[in-house]
Amino acid sequence: MPGTDVQVLKNQISTLESQIATLRGALQGVVFTVDPGQTPEANSSSDYHISLNPPSLAIPVDGVGAVLSYAGLKSSVKVMFGPDDKTAEWSFSIVGTDYVTCSLAGAEVTITASDPNISIGWIDIQAVAPGISPRVRRLVVTTVFSPSITLGTTSPPTSTSTANGSRPRTFWTTPSRLRKKPVTPGSGL
Repeated sequence: MPGTDVQVLKNQISTLESQIATLRGALQGVVFTVDPGQTPEANSSSDYHISLNPPSLAIPVDGVGAVLSYAGLKSSVKVMFGPDDKTAEWSFSIVGTDYVTCSLAGAEVTITASDPNISIGWIDIQAVAPGISPRVRRLVVTTVFSPSITLGTTSPPTSTSTANGSRPRTFWTTPSRLRKKPVTPGSGL
C-alpha cells in the first residue's frame, strides 16, 4: 500500500532529525584545531606537480633514418608545490626506456643513443621524496626528418650518384612549401 511506504519514510526522517539534534548537542562547544604541518594537503602527493621541460624530444634523422646528432637532446624535471619549486628536495632515477639510451645528472635527462629502428620511444623518470609517494613521468622521444640543407633556400642543391650508383633523394624548400623530389644533375630541377 502506497500510504504505508510514505509513513515508513516519515518515521525514518524523524529518527534521522532526532539523531542530528543529539549530535549537535554533543558537539556544542567543541573546537577543532589542525596543526598546519600535519594537514593532509601539506603531505599529499597529489599537490605536487611534476613536469618535464620540454615534455618530449625529437631526434633529427636524415632521409634514410640515420641519426644526425644527439646534441641538445635534454629535458629537465621540475617539481612544484603550489608556487614553490621543490625540485631540490626530490631525487630522480630512470626506471624504464624503450628504443633510447640516456643519462641522468641531477634533474636533467640527456639522450645519448637510440635504436636505429626508432620512430617513437620513451624514457620513464621516477621522482622520489621522503614521505611522498613516488611519481613517474614519461618523456616521449620521436624522430623527425631534418634535411641537411638550410631551410628557406629557393633552389635545390646539385646531386651526384651515391657509391652504389643510385641517386640520393634531396629535399629542399621553396618560400611557401616543402618539396620532395629526386634531383637529376643537369635537369634544371
